[in-house]
Amino acid sequence: MRRIGRRPFVALVAVVTAGALTACGGTSSTESATAPGQVTPVSATVLAASTLAPVYAGVKNGVFTKAGIDLTLTQAAPSAVVPAVVSGSSTVGYLAIPSILLAASKGLPIRIVANAGASPDSPVVVPNDSPVKSYADLKGKRIAVHNLGGLGQFAVVGALLNNGVDPKSVQLLEVPFGDMESALDRGTVDAAWLIQPFAGLAEKHGKTRSLGSSVEAANMTALGSAYFFTLDETVQKNPDLISRFVDAVKQSNSYGLAHVQEMVDIVPSFAKVPPEVLGPKLVSATYGEIPIDQLKRVNDFMVKNGFLTKSVDIDSLVWAGR
Repeated sequence: MRRIGRRPFVALVAVVTAGALTACGGTSSTESATAPGQVTPVSATVLAASTLAPVYAGVKNGVFTKAGIDLTLTQAAPSAVVPAVVSGSSTVGYLAIPSILLAASKGLPIRIVANAGASPDSPVVVPNDSPVKSYADLKGKRIAVHNLGGLGQFAVVGALLNNGVDPKSVQLLEVPFGDMESALDRGTVDAAWLIQPFAGLAEKHGKTRSLGSSVEAANMTALGSAYFFTLDETVQKNPDLISRFVDAVKQSNSYGLAHVQEMVDIVPSFAKVPPEVLGPKLVSATYGEIPIDQLKRVNDFMVKNGFLTKSVDIDSLVWAGR
C-alpha cells in the first residue's frame, strides 16, 4: 500500500506525461484516409473495466466491422494508456476523466472523442462493525483507492468535501482492488473505494457495508467515468475514421443499454469476473454524448482543489466531429 495525496498525484502523472511527451513525433498507424469498403485496423489501449462491456459486445457483434474498423482492444495499467497513444502505438486510449484532464493540462496533444463509461457503481465500504455510518464520519480515516490519480481518488475527495470533511484529514492509500477486502479485515485501512465486480463480491461475502455511491455523493452521476481519446493529429488527418469509430461506440452503448444481461454475460470474456456478481447496475443510462458542461465543472473542481495546476480548455479538448 502507498499513501497518496493531491500533490504526489500531480507529480506522478507529470512524470508519466513528460515521458509521453518525449515520444511525440510517433505517428498513428491510421493516418491515411480509408478507401470505400476498406476495413482499417484501429488499436485501443484500455483499462480492464466492466463498463466497456458494450464496446466488447460491439466488436463481437460486428458493429465496428460494419463501420469499416477492425478494432483491437489491449488492456493496460492506467499509467500506460497515455504513452501508448502519444507514441502512436495505439490509435485511441481509454481513461478516467481526471487522468485525461491532467494529461491535457501538461500540454499533451490529445482530444476526447467518445463517452464510453457509465458512472460506475462505486461505493465506499467499511467493515460491518465500523463506527463509520456515513461519508461525514470518515474524518481522520484511512481510505483505500485503486490507483494514483484515478476516478476513485477524485470521487472520494468530492464526496468528502460535499459531506463537510476536509480531504487533508484522511489518508488515501493505494491498494489493488483484489486486496481491499483483506486490508479491511487486517485493519490496515478503515474504508475502501470499490467498483464492480469487486463491490458485488464484497456484498456477496457479507463482511462489509456500503456508505452509498461515491459518485452520487460527489454529484458526478451525469459525468460518466471514462472516455476514449486520441491524438489531435489523428482527428486532423483522418476525421472520417474517428467519426466512424465514435458512431460505432455510440451504437454499441445503445445496444448495451437495451441488452443488460448480455453485457453481464460478456464481461467474463475479458475481465474474468463471475457474471452473478455484476447484476443490472453494470450498465447505466449515463452512456451517451460527451457532457461538456460536466467536464467543465470537473475541470474547475480539479483546479480549485489542487489536482490541476493549470485549467484545461474543455471546448478545445473535446472533438466536435467532422
